[in-house]
Amino acid sequence: AAKWDVEPKNGSISTYDKASDKFTFAGAQTGKKIDQEKLTSDILSAMKAGEYNKTITATADEVQPEITEAQARENFKRIGTYTTKTTTNKDRNENIRLACAAINGTIIKPGEEFSFNKMTGNRTTEKGYKPAGAYSNGVVVQEPGGGVCQVSSTLYNAVVFAGLKTTERHAHTYEPSYVTPGEDAAVSFGGPDFKFVNNSNYPVAIKTNFVNQEL
Repeated sequence: AAKWDVEPKNGSISTYDKASDKFTFAGAQTGKKIDQEKLTSDILSAMKAGEYNKTITATADEVQPEITEAQARENFKRIGTYTTKTTTNKDRNENIRLACAAINGTIIKPGEEFSFNKMTGNRTTEKGYKPAGAYSNGVVVQEPGGGVCQVSSTLYNAVVFAGLKTTERHAHTYEPSYVTPGEDAAVSFGGPDFKFVNNSNYPVAIKTNFVNQEL
């Protein structure tokens, strides 16, 4: 039975379609479970009757998933959200837009850890990131990707409201103005990262939006 049983698969969020800006859902799959009581009884009956060459067929019952595709789509809802305002700095806002696009549509399975640095990768000029103000050892410098900490900080607050488990977060040397003091998440590729774990029983997804200096 351990070899032949198939666990049913729940319907759940599956992928993100950039073209339609919507998430798609995977269809649920029916499982099967060997009828162990019947199989045991059939084996014992054959042995009792001395039918040692008898072919015995194992039967299985269908096991329906707990959540269908339709139910997963119906139950899919926002569990945490946060909004911040950006400055009028064009280069900084472009960096924020690129970082938003990099993490938008990310799906985190139960028990899986999200890493901001891993999802965005190195914020380089080759990727379109612009030099903008960023903290380095407590000093403001111009570096490609300056401003993306606003994205990680905004996400951190949404994660807190969603009740998910933060596993790595670092505060800036100075308090940024876009979030309440103590609620920021500094990131630097190859250095400080923002990470959280999906400690729920279901997949969760990240949806970002950046319009009119509102993140």
